[in-house]
Amino acid sequence: MQPCATHPSSSPGVPNTGARPAVDWTVAAPRTIPIGADGIGSRILGSTLADEVARGWNTQTTIWWVPLDPRIPAKTAADEAISFKGTRRPLLLNGGASGMGKSVQLCLNMIWFAEHPNGGGVPIEITFNDDQNLARFRRFQNRVQHEAAADAFLTAVGIRALDRAIAFHLGRSRCHGVLERELPIIAALNAIDPPARLRACLDVVRAVVGAPSTAPIFLAVDELILIREDKHQSIIAGTPPSVSDLIKSMLSFLDMNRDVFGSFSAYGYEGITELLTRSSHRHIYLQPLPPIFPVMSPSASTGAGLLPSILRPFTDPELRKTLPNDP
Repeated sequence: MQPCATHPSSSPGVPNTGARPAVDWTVAAPRTIPIGADGIGSRILGSTLADEVARGWNTQTTIWWVPLDPRIPAKTAADEAISFKGTRRPLLLNGGASGMGKSVQLCLNMIWFAEHPNGGGVPIEITFNDDQNLARFRRFQNRVQHEAAADAFLTAVGIRALDRAIAFHLGRSRCHGVLERELPIIAALNAIDPPARLRACLDVVRAVVGAPSTAPIFLAVDELILIREDKHQSIIAGTPPSVSDLIKSMLSFLDMNRDVFGSFSAYGYEGITELLTRSSHRHIYLQPLPPIFPVMSPSASTGAGLLPSILRPFTDPELRKTLPNDP
């Protein structure tokens, strides 16, 4: 990868060894990706799913052939969590079985944060599956030194935030392998005290996208269960922590960094109930997911044929645009 600029002395935490110049992300020109009528998507760092959700929200039509559900109760929970003023940050959470729309809900949370008076800033989609799966960053993660499981997890979140920023700057088709090849980034992370690494990564993300240093950040964290099920232990060595332990470590980070917000998804709510104890003094906002409404693309004729006859007309995208969006 060719560096955007070569100013090693201005790259915080990157030692100047006189070898190949480190990439100075702080002067990288921001790249905008306008999506939809008002360009909400240009403020979101995420996957192609985030793009599609942003398009659907902007046009108020469909998300990958599925009619847009405004999810009013979920939006109310998100607005209250973002506006919360208490000492301990609340937990904004959705949960359910596979395929129920948990990831879509996280993408909607990013959009709502971008539109919120207390938000704006930089919403970032973080996942431990799909384009940010555990195998992709295994070698990179293993080169970063850790002292505690919580630090390793928070660093993994930071690495994925950096990956989204690189994709924003270079384009998704060119970002794979870039982060893994940048040894100065690994050196920089190892030079930073482990508890401070996520904060440092988020500061770099702001610089890459051209956001002010005080811009709020929203982390939408998905697929945490895969860390617990990781047979290769690519993030946390030893007995993997529970999903609730991972969420607790992130909430503690949010308590200490008031300009960072977050939401999470979980398979069901197993292990999450302990976060509801009175001793935690932490509010929880559960976001209900809408019923599954399987509308297929017209090209998927066999799938559409499986629908009840009363629902088959809704496979016509033009007809769906006429449907009311009000609950």
